[in-house]
Amino acid sequence: MFAREFGDLFGAVNRPDAWPSLLFQVREIESEAIGMREARWVVVSRGQNRGATFIAQSVNKGLMQSYVARSHPEWLFEVFVNESRGL
Repeated sequence: MFAREFGDLFGAVNRPDAWPSLLFQVREIESEAIGMREARWVVVSRGQNRGATFIAQSVNKGLMQSYVARSHPEWLFEVFVNESRGL
């Protein structure tokens, strides 16, 4: 699942015929998702995607641990549990 705030861009991925001006970007996104059988594109608010915001902020502060390779950091466990219930 890919969750972002960009309603127009993910709207274009979900309904490309309604967004012809973003067709190039849609094709680029789709080409990156080749091989992902059940990719979903979901528009969420910043408040609904707090875990990703906290990870980005921690990287900007110098914590370069690879969260993607290892799962979410333990200090964000409850944030991700609560977010998963809301989607």
